[in-house]
Amino acid sequence: MKIIDVVFISFEKVLLSSLIGEVGVYVIWDTNSVERPRYIGEGEFLKRFADHARRKRKKFFGPWDGYIGFIKNTEAAKLKKNMAKVAECLLLQIAKDHGRVPTANKHPGSLSKVSKWCENEILRLNIRGSHPFANPARPRAINKRVTVYFDLETKTWKYEADFRAKKTV
Repeated sequence: MKIIDVVFISFEKVLLSSLIGEVGVYVIWDTNSVERPRYIGEGEFLKRFADHARRKRKKFFGPWDGYIGFIKNTEAAKLKKNMAKVAECLLLQIAKDHGRVPTANKHPGSLSKVSKWCENEILRLNIRGSHPFANPARPRAINKRVTVYFDLETKTWKYEADFRAKKTV
C-alpha cells in the first residue's frame, strides 16, 4: 500500500520560513469565496503563489486565505512533488463529487499520475489538520482517509472515502 500523508495548516498559522523551497498542495480562498475555494494547486508554495499573483486571467481577490498542505511522509523532493500532484488531483475529484469545485480550476489535475500510483496496489491519502473545504473564516479540523484503487474492468482509478464536504455557511 502506498500512503500519502497531508497535513493542512491555515495560511495565518504557517511561518514564511517553513515555505522556503517546500513542495505540497494548497487551497486558496479569496474574498469572493464563500462555500467553495477559489483554487486547489500543487507545487513549490512560494513560487506558485507568486505565479498566481502575476496572472491576469485568474485574478484572486485579496486578501487571500486558505490552507497549506504539507506532505509529511517524505523529504525526497521528486517523490514529494509526485505525491503533491496525486493529492491535488484527488482533492479536485472530491471537490467535484461534493459540490465544492474551485471557481478558478480548469484542469482536473494529473489523472494519469493517480492511475500510475494505484495501478498495482492500493493508494491511501490521509488528510489531517484543517479541513481544506471549510471556509477559513469558520475553520474545522479534519482527519480523513481516502482509499484509491485501480479498477481493472474500467481501466480507471476509483476512490472510497469517509469524506463528506459539509456546508460551511
